[in-house]
Amino acid sequence: MDAPTPIEPDSALGGIDPQAIVLGTIVDIGASFFLGAAVAMSFVSERAEHYGDEIPESFFRDLATDPSYLMWSAVVGAACTAIGGFVAARRAGRFHAQHGAVVAVVSIAIAVLLAVLPGGLLPSVGYQLLTVFVTLVGGVLGGAIAGWTSGRAPTPDA
Repeated sequence: MDAPTPIEPDSALGGIDPQAIVLGTIVDIGASFFLGAAVAMSFVSERAEHYGDEIPESFFRDLATDPSYLMWSAVVGAACTAIGGFVAARRAGRFHAQHGAVVAVVSIAIAVLLAVLPGGLLPSVGYQLLTVFVTLVGGVLGGAIAGWTSGRAPTPDA
């Protein structure tokens, strides 16, 4: 008699579909770009009367310390990562939460890279830790939702 097929991967990245991760990350970054720009523009439009026709560069540095903006940015970012995790998990069809988590880790790595490049804005350490946490939770949750709504049993053969 054959041993039953395991429902967990052999290693941390075993069973991860790289194409699904790339697709989920592209969805996450694309959604984050457009929705993040919408959040930023809402804050710009609120304060536009203070600056007139031209907004100084210092405005964007100040925005990176505005608690309200940072909160909305974290919420929108986590939601976008959840969408990317969902897409990756659906594309892979197995190990749903793991695919969502890997999308979150890749997205965090890209965000860190963009923040440390010249001209990047680094918010407080507390905010950075919060965004890492909510991004991971968002990615895993998106992947898990994909698994729950797939209607299939959680097997590696799915």
